[in-house]
Amino acid sequence: MVENLICRVAFFNLTLIHHHDPIAHQAVNIIKDFTLGRGFRVDSDNDAALALWRAFEKANKLQEQMDQLATELSVNGEVMIWKLPHNESKIVKVPFPGQPVPKGLIPRVRLLDATVFWEIVTVPEDITNVLYYVWVSPTQWQMYTGLQGNSMVPSSKFIFQTIPAEQINHYKVNCFSNEKRGRSDLFSVLGFLKRLRDSVNYSLIALQKQASWCIDTTVEGNQQDINAYIADQASIGTVAPAGSEFVHSAKIKREYKGVEGTGKGGGNVTFEWALSCVASGMGIPISYFGTHLS
Repeated sequence: MVENLICRVAFFNLTLIHHHDPIAHQAVNIIKDFTLGRGFRVDSDNDAALALWRAFEKANKLQEQMDQLATELSVNGEVMIWKLPHNESKIVKVPFPGQPVPKGLIPRVRLLDATVFWEIVTVPEDITNVLYYVWVSPTQWQMYTGLQGNSMVPSSKFIFQTIPAEQINHYKVNCFSNEKRGRSDLFSVLGFLKRLRDSVNYSLIALQKQASWCIDTTVEGNQQDINAYIADQASIGTVAPAGSEFVHSAKIKREYKGVEGTGKGGGNVTFEWALSCVASGMGIPISYFGTHLS
C-alpha cells in the first residue's frame, strides 16, 4: 500500500514536470511524434470486418485515446485500458438509486487514470497472474449538478471498487520483470532537468544583476546637509531625465556603481552538460530539442 501511495505522488509530480518543464514537455512530444505520428490506420481486405472496426474506432474515439495513451505512457510509465463490461457505454461507478447506466451495441474501451489504482492484486509468487485491480479515489468535485433520469446527479463520489483482471489491459515500461508498476521515461533525468532549469534561472539572475547600477554619494557635512541632499534628489526621481545637470559643491561626490561579482561564469557550459545528460537519458539527439544548440 505504501509503495502504491508513493507511486501516486510520483505520478502527480511527473505530470507537473511534463506540463511546466519545457525540455521535459518537448522530450515527451518527440517520443509521441516518433511512435504515433499523426495517428494510425487499420486496413483489411474484408470489407465487413473493416466496417465493424471503423464503427468501433469511431464509437470509442480511438484516435484521441491513442494520442492520450502515448503521452501518459511516457509520463506515467504505465497505462490501463478498461474494457467496459455488460455493454456499458459510459463509466458509472457506485450508481445511485434510479441512475441509468448507458448501454450500447458496440463494445467500449476507456483509458483509465493509472494513479487511481492503489493495488494490483496477484498470486504472490507470480505477478503476471493478476487477480484484480483495486480502484480507490474520490472523483472530481463539481459545483453544479443536474438531473439524470429522474434523479439528481451528486456533486462527487468516492470509489472503492475492484475490477477483474480480464477487463483491464495494463501496459508498463521502464521496469523489471518483478515490478508491478511502470516507470516514467523522465525518471532517469529528473535531477538533470532540475539542474537545467537552475542553470537558466541563475544565468538570468546574473544578467539582471549585471544590468543593475546604483549611485554612491559621499557628502562631507552634518546630518542636516545629508537630509537636504536626499530631499533634493527625491524631487528628481529615481532615474534623472536625459540632459539633467547636477550642481553641487566639492564636498559632494557622486559615483556610478555597477554590481560586482556577477561575471558570465559557467552558465552556458552547465546548460550544455545538463541538456546532454537529459538527451542521453531520453535517447534523443540534442538537435531535436529546438534550443540554441540545435
